[in-house]
Amino acid sequence: MADFGIAHLAFRQTNCQAGCVKACARVFAENLVKSWLFCQRHCVAVSAIVEPVAIHERIDFSRAEAEGSDYIKTAAEGFVDDGIFLREEIDAVDFDRVTGFFRTDLGKRCAEAYRKGLLERERPFDLMTDYAGERVIVQGIMDCFFREEDGCVLIDYKTNRIDGAKPFEEEAARLRDTYSEQIKLYSEALEAAKGTPVKEAYLYLFDAGRMINMEG
Repeated sequence: MADFGIAHLAFRQTNCQAGCVKACARVFAENLVKSWLFCQRHCVAVSAIVEPVAIHERIDFSRAEAEGSDYIKTAAEGFVDDGIFLREEIDAVDFDRVTGFFRTDLGKRCAEAYRKGLLERERPFDLMTDYAGERVIVQGIMDCFFREEDGCVLIDYKTNRIDGAKPFEEEAARLRDTYSEQIKLYSEALEAAKGTPVKEAYLYLFDAGRMINMEG
């Protein structure tokens, strides 16, 4: 990060499952904000985790909702042809996890907002805020948000695995607690940028194909 002359949140690096140090998730202190550094080739372990997110960043949401996996797979093949992804990276993608999002009510709302030009993805932000008694600048990237008449809807993609032996609401409560501070900061940044309230915020769990409303 650039030196803004004030205290910044420190960041830590988390290596992928294969021990790859070329690409990793870069997470600021206490998981407040994140941005992905994608694996620089031949690390399928990382690809298997992050590629559903990477696919979502690039596809046409309107077509994904209307045409489902046929369109998404065709688009993914195009990403290989364009050199964006390797063949083995795309082969590692679980496309059911990608298309499942568009079968949800929230996914359909995203597609409608996309058609109206009211949806944004991978929006970087800088936010000055108070943290641990200091004024700090938080930098992050919002995965996805869209605007409706009465406010914005924020979505943060997660690759967390949940414990299938436990009730989903118990796991959802745990994840709300884990990411509540992050979503609070993202919401604050989005409201400052758009001048409109964030009326809803969600986590979308790709592995489970489930949505978590941060309001409970």
